Amino acid sequence: MRLIFYIHRNSFLKNWILNLSPMLFKNNVEMYIFHREEYHSTDTIDGIKLINISKYELTEIYYLIKRINPNLFVIFGFRSFFELILIRLFNFLNVNIIYIQHGLISRNHISFFSRISSVNFKTSFVNYLHFTKLFFQFINLNPRNVFREIKIIIRALFFTRYSNVGIDEFYLFSKEAFKVHEKIFSFSERDAKIIGYPLFKVKTNIPSQTVINNTLKKRVLYIHENFIQMKLTKINYHQERDYIQEIATLSKQYGYDFIMQLHPMEDFVKYSNLYKETDIKLFQEGTLNDLVNESSIILGHSSTALFVPILLGKPLIILGFPGSKLKIDEFADVSLTLGSLKEYESLLCNPENLISKLGNYGAYKEEHLGTQNSYEDYCNLILGFLQREMK
Repeated sequence: MRLIFYIHRNSFLKNWILNLSPMLFKNNVEMYIFHREEYHSTDTIDGIKLINISKYELTEIYYLIKRINPNLFVIFGFRSFFELILIRLFNFLNVNIIYIQHGLISRNHISFFSRISSVNFKTSFVNYLHFTKLFFQFINLNPRNVFREIKIIIRALFFTRYSNVGIDEFYLFSKEAFKVHEKIFSFSERDAKIIGYPLFKVKTNIPSQTVINNTLKKRVLYIHENFIQMKLTKINYHQERDYIQEIATLSKQYGYDFIMQLHPMEDFVKYSNLYKETDIKLFQEGTLNDLVNESSIILGHSSTALFVPILLGKPLIILGFPGSKLKIDEFADVSLTLGSLKEYESLLCNPENLISKLGNYGAYKEEHLGTQNSYEDYCNLILGFLQREMK
């Protein structure tokens, strides 16, 4: 059995592929990764072949797929026109396709125009010229269905409608994710499986009930996001550091240690040098679950990493980020949403208010996080799909 993953950024290797691959290897699944990242310095990782297709013409990708002859193509959400072209190409080659949810989802998350506006315009413009060229090359491969393909592209580009793009199954986090995806993709209920937000490697790691360790010393964990890298704010790295230092200073004034989990896409060495004159301890590698479980307050902005404190029963604070207008309502029922550091200080002065939203966690987890919260659950579904198709 052969499987091709497509990842649009490096963090997917750690977040998904390297958690799925051991179980897939045990079942004799041969894996390949298509990507467009220039900074991958190796052609293989843990026995999986990495192939940079960023400079490939459409016909080169076509013949590469034909040569690999995969049984399945797995894609983690949409980020650009390119993913849609890939899906149409695999569909044209009669390769089964599974879509796995990654991150929060809304129309803006997979709207091409909102994506363009959130990153460097010149870079986006050059990329989209290349993607448009690839699309017309695909049309040349598939001239009999030219009007159908143009209709699919127009619906996606201008109306954020992805019906009939050719995805066989959707693996989603929750009931809420199902509602949002169904409006965008118009799939039937039998094509989507509600699983859960993957937090644990195997099922046996999942606690039967939330256990909060109240014996720990007071600690604030700040879950960093790459707003600057993604062009979602107008401030620079030095201004970001000063902002985070303000949070750390306030926390320490009220007896809390302060640590920061750096976003996986950021350069740890660069941040270490930038923060060496501060007293902020940085983490990036290792298990986020452990850092959350060892902390008494979790701070963040909009990342799905903030699902972890909800699953582990930790107080969650959502802060605005300077220079960013990004607004996420996903955590409104389970977080203390603060508009300023003055409000944060007021909360630290009245720590009894920290637990005011914990009572909402149970219902929120059922609606938003699903019940099967291990990578093993995803592997079992992928293997089951492959075995059905191989019969």
